[in-house]
Amino acid sequence: AGFFVQGLVWLYSLGAAYIAIRKRDIRRHAHWMLAMVAVTTGAVWFRVITGIAIALHLPFDPVYGLAAWIGWLTPLTIVLINLVMQNVNRPSRGLGDTIAKVTKSTGLDKVADRMAKAAGMEDCGCNKRVDTLNRVFPYKK
Repeated sequence: AGFFVQGLVWLYSLGAAYIAIRKRDIRRHAHWMLAMVAVTTGAVWFRVITGIAIALHLPFDPVYGLAAWIGWLTPLTIVLINLVMQNVNRPSRGLGDTIAKVTKSTGLDKVADRMAKAAGMEDCGCNKRVDTLNRVFPYKK
């Protein structure tokens, strides 16, 4: 399942990068290409993890399954955190602001807006969710 999802994420990233560059949104294109590179490096990390497991005589099957996910999720998470940190104009008040920054960096905010409009809604309710999450999970100063 890890490799299948990795492939889907890679294809989605490729498509999103292509759409962004066709719209001349170079910044968003660069973000998606970085995400795609991170997912691609999963193949290398998978081999490193399984190689270390073999050298340490760890049980192969569970390590193989775990490495199939960790190999690409870890680099992708690092890239997404980096993109969010670059996108910081003001400090996050709570979890809602952080999630909003991630969705903006990846373009998922626009996807949510389009889906809401296609469903006949005026907006996706994202701002209400941001406020609720900030209230429920505030960041302490």
